[in-house]
Amino acid sequence: MSNSSAVTANAATATQLTWLQRQCRRGLLSKLGGLDGTLVIDESGVTTRLGSGVGSSARILVRDPAFFVDVATRGSLGAATSWMDGSWDSDDLTDVFALLRSTPSSRIRSIEDGRG
Repeated sequence: MSNSSAVTANAATATQLTWLQRQCRRGLLSKLGGLDGTLVIDESGVTTRLGSGVGSSARILVRDPAFFVDVATRGSLGAATSWMDGSWDSDDLTDVFALLRSTPSSRIRSIEDGRG
């Protein structure tokens, strides 16, 4: 798979997102599309695969779309806070962080700066 995302859409889930959540989700997925590996994001029947498809992989479960706003506006602090709030989870957080470390630093900086 190339540096793009593959999405299995669920129209009912997509319409439940607010405008801000949709914009933050779109921006974050775009930034994470360049991962060296695969990140699978599961959210209420929608599965998104990001990255090259080669190398390490990780999976997260998004329980609350506020996660996208938290990460887009507050970077890693937003991700940590939303994880503690139960907005998202993973079977293996170590895999998630290892995969994110493989992201080009300019993409991580743009997420950290709230431009995600």
